[in-house]
Amino acid sequence: MNLLRSFLMFPFLLLTLFYSALMLSAEETVVPGWDTFDGSEITESEFNFPSGAGVEDWAGFAAQDSTPTWKPFSFAEQGTLTVSAGVPSGGTATLRFVFERLAYNANGGGAADTLPKADFAGNAYVDVTFTGSAVEEKVINIPTQGTNTFSSFLMYIVERDVVVNITEVKIND
Repeated sequence: MNLLRSFLMFPFLLLTLFYSALMLSAEETVVPGWDTFDGSEITESEFNFPSGAGVEDWAGFAAQDSTPTWKPFSFAEQGTLTVSAGVPSGGTATLRFVFERLAYNANGGGAADTLPKADFAGNAYVDVTFTGSAVEEKVINIPTQGTNTFSSFLMYIVERDVVVNITEVKIND
């Protein structure tokens, strides 16, 4: 009887080992920090897309390259983007995330250097909305991107003059 039970458990054991190996192959990256561009602002963990002179419509935040070993991202299988954030005023804010092949003008080609961008059901971005002052964690699925790789990761706040407290951004590719 014990031999029969052992024999019946063998396929389950193999399946468990296979699944574990798949999970270990995914890499989790915590974004080490952010740089601002074109008028966006960061004060500690509070991010803002202000209105006013000198702030471009495309102002946002670029993941820092201080740890180059964490890039490029590749999503041969489905990945995830996990964001922990809240709106200190209690309001609502939409964060927009973009994965690009290279940063704008990285090779002197301007916007062409950013292509391809990650595809989110026909959009080159994915939005996630936060409401209320409590920091909450949200997970966004990133569809498979084939053999494309992405060395530029950007974040935008869609609404102007709404401060967002962002405590962590993680990517599993």
